Amino acid sequence: MYYITRHLIMNNKLIYKYGIGTGLAIILYFIVMKFTGLIKITELRYLNLFIIMGGLYSYLKKTTKEGVDYLTAFSGGIYVSVVAVITFVLFFMIYIDIIDPAFYDYIKENEPFGNSLDKTALGFMLIIEGLCSGFILTFVLMQYFKSYSYKH
Repeated sequence: MYYITRHLIMNNKLIYKYGIGTGLAIILYFIVMKFTGLIKITELRYLNLFIIMGGLYSYLKKTTKEGVDYLTAFSGGIYVSVVAVITFVLFFMIYIDIIDPAFYDYIKENEPFGNSLDKTALGFMLIIEGLCSGFILTFVLMQYFKSYSYKH
């Protein structure tokens, strides 16, 4: 456990670099969807999985090249997901509060359970959805990157 904690502290810069980069890529995708008029097709948010997968893949490729063990790389991937999701959710909350409050009204009217979602619940739902996706994607990608050689 000490090794994992020490390595994650040393890799903080790398975690933030890939986490914020992934979060900014999701924000850019959201903005593109806004300007192309596709923002109201909420099913397209599932394409965020590919953006998160790309960020995680890049991070895990970088860390496993450095000889990081499975559990440390896995933990780092989860932290990258957390940073990416928090970056996007902060942007999204500003977006529905300041930039386009009408989009929040659209969500309330057209999404399942939308009428029972306040802004806090919506933000929490986005965080849970993103973290679950990040956890699963990290686990799946780690199967590709795991090392089959044991260090003695």
